[in-house]
Amino acid sequence: MSVNWQQKLEKVQQIEVTDNLVQRIYEYVNQDAPDPRDFHGTYRVLFTESEEEHEVEMFWWESGTGWLEYPDGYLLDVGFSSYNPDHSRESIQERLQEVISARTREIESFISSDY
Repeated sequence: MSVNWQQKLEKVQQIEVTDNLVQRIYEYVNQDAPDPRDFHGTYRVLFTESEEEHEVEMFWWESGTGWLEYPDGYLLDVGFSSYNPDHSRESIQERLQEVISARTREIESFISSDY
């Protein structure tokens, strides 16, 4: 399946870091970890393309269990460490902005290299 990087870039750039989104993530990543002793586990926030602008899925992932496979329509993946049990709303907002910027640069490099 061919990837339309320009379209993917536009969808990533349309992701808005709203108060509602930050609050949903805040509530999710500040819950007790499934295994608090697992220093390699992370809370994942996955953005994928949809009929709307995008969908957000949140799940727990243990890094030692294999590769994280992204579904078709993958836009963005943001990880939050379970080892830091107190993620503030501000830190979540900053992390989302950082990852959106990094993913934008990554896709732009794919486009410029004629990937």
